[in-house]
Amino acid sequence: MTAAELGTKGRQTRSAIELAARKLFAERGFHGTTLADITSAAGKSPAVFYRYFTDKEDLLAALAESFLHDVVEPSGLNLHLPDSPDDSEFFTTVVTGYWNIFKQNIGIMIAVAQLAATQQRFADVQNKFRRFGIDIVIASVRHAQDQGHAQGLQPEHVAPPSLCCSRTSPRSS
Repeated sequence: MTAAELGTKGRQTRSAIELAARKLFAERGFHGTTLADITSAAGKSPAVFYRYFTDKEDLLAALAESFLHDVVEPSGLNLHLPDSPDDSEFFTTVVTGYWNIFKQNIGIMIAVAQLAATQQRFADVQNKFRRFGIDIVIASVRHAQDQGHAQGLQPEHVAPPSLCCSRTSPRSS
């Protein structure tokens, strides 16, 4: 059941479960966190969990999609590049801002990474996270080129290897 389909009490319960999961995934990782841990931390009974999610993986998928659609993608739409590529304060602010976004959601990132190695569904989510980072780098290089800088660079080839060159599909069992 999506948050939009819920009443006020249902949204509060779902939110409490999601908040508890974010915190516990950051502290213990996905595999180190049980449904009982999550519902206990949320102050809810284990049975209530199943009104909102089919299992722990479904919860993680909902958290990851929410993170992508509510935080990551909109933040990229608001990125206004500076007039000068020499504006180091701007770039420091942008990098710090994105670091803080990811740091606040580190539990989701860790859990997705843990499952991406074996499940295509989470490998796809991890690739979306990476693609966002790559798109920001490409936009920055193109903007610099529009201003006469970095003419020798291929924007698609300047993203850090950690964003573009890691494994993108799960290992076979």
